[in-house]
Amino acid sequence: MEDKLILELYRRDPSSALEEVMKTYMKLVTHIMSNSLIPPFTNEDVDECVSDVFMKFYKSASYIDLNKGSIRAYLCAAAKNRAIDFRRVNPYSKITSSFDEMLETDEERDFCAADIIEDRERMELLANAIGALSPMDREIIVRKYYYLERSKDIAALLNISANAVDQRAFKALKKLKTILGGDFLES
Repeated sequence: MEDKLILELYRRDPSSALEEVMKTYMKLVTHIMSNSLIPPFTNEDVDECVSDVFMKFYKSASYIDLNKGSIRAYLCAAAKNRAIDFRRVNPYSKITSSFDEMLETDEERDFCAADIIEDRERMELLANAIGALSPMDREIIVRKYYYLERSKDIAALLNISANAVDQRAFKALKKLKTILGGDFLES
């Protein structure tokens, strides 16, 4: 069903419009969430965020302007933003509970709290180093290496060429290596 027809259906019967949108875009939104909320986040976290995205559509469909973009584009942006918000609110809660569960279920594992603390410290160092980059370089690095977006897609979003994305990513990685020290990746 075309976007215009979906929005017309929304005006008459919002529930039916939501069903149509979910039928059409559920796989896409779930795919975005699954790629954005990688372990330690659970399938339940993914499902919760997917539901939030469709609820956002349900509550705000009357404000969608098809001259500015499609329903697909709206849902993709909403999904990415919801994943970012979810990670911001729940950065380590799942890691901590997973660690506790592992110790309770298998005490013989060669796994210790020092490893988790070291990983968190490394994550903070990396986050601070990425924060030192220019806004565009930061956007490129996060999209390319965290969200695993293709250079072509990033280029379209930032209105630059795919080659420029690759060059900026290469230079930003060199800068990160300088900031973090060459042995950061080996440790």
